[in-house]
Amino acid sequence: MVFEFNSHERIGAMRAFVEATGSTIIAKGHISLPSSLGTGYMKGFDFGPNLRMMLHHYELKEELVFRRSRGGESPDTLTLAFHNTQPRKGDIRLLPAVQLPSPDLPMEVIFPANTLISTIMISIEGNLLKELLNYHSLLQQHTYLYEEIISPEIQNVAADIITPQAPEALLNFYLRLKAEALIYLFFVELQKRQHTTHYALNGDDVKIIYGVRNEVIKDLSVTPNVRLLALESGMSESKIQRLFKQIFGDSIYNYYQTLRMKEAAYLIKEQQLSVSEAGYKLGFNNLSHFTRLFEKHIGMKPKKYSYAN
Repeated sequence: MVFEFNSHERIGAMRAFVEATGSTIIAKGHISLPSSLGTGYMKGFDFGPNLRMMLHHYELKEELVFRRSRGGESPDTLTLAFHNTQPRKGDIRLLPAVQLPSPDLPMEVIFPANTLISTIMISIEGNLLKELLNYHSLLQQHTYLYEEIISPEIQNVAADIITPQAPEALLNFYLRLKAEALIYLFFVELQKRQHTTHYALNGDDVKIIYGVRNEVIKDLSVTPNVRLLALESGMSESKIQRLFKQIFGDSIYNYYQTLRMKEAAYLIKEQQLSVSEAGYKLGFNNLSHFTRLFEKHIGMKPKKYSYAN
């Protein structure tokens, strides 16, 4: 199912979604999905003229493509999308990540079927962002898209938003603070990119680079071959490398190794594989090398990690 809308109104997304799917409005800003589509809800929160938040928390019977044209929004409205904020159950492709596209770049989110979707989308006006951050040099580029892997700190704040522990009378205030905390934590990571060279982006380039990323993470036991990725994508090796780093903040190989170690941690802690089983599953023949790399990325040796709380 493809859901498209052009947001000329601040509540346009939810209103259009209700009309397109036959969802039920439970309360202001809160809709429940029809059983024909799946189970779960969407909630919208308005924190004033400059800050809004929408929660997607559901499981769908068929894939949903949520596509929004930026033509109807203010060119100064930024939307941060925090995807897969809950601890994942399996598929590495359900990567916990934050996306921030520039207002002139169309936004498309794919929600797979039979999978718990837990996404937080925060829209903030540029004048408020300038006030909170004294702005940010990377947002002064013409067209951009930045993505960061969700940190444990972001995951904790997201959990507080999905299951808030606050009195009803103070809930809106509480959620606003948490939304601002998510924005802050994202920019803590983005701040590390201050010296990244910026190149002009377009929609086709973005699709190609995300295709490259998906190919890289398809099998984490296989080291990415940039030459082959370039041939398959029709883009030069140098352009792939520089656009990949611009969007994801790291080289293809370093990004691959980071996800490889996160997958190793998942296999050891959640799937309860032994250290050797996890290492071999991810393509390591030398377990000493695996142990050193795991400690570098995760902060402790894999054996100790398996017993940690």
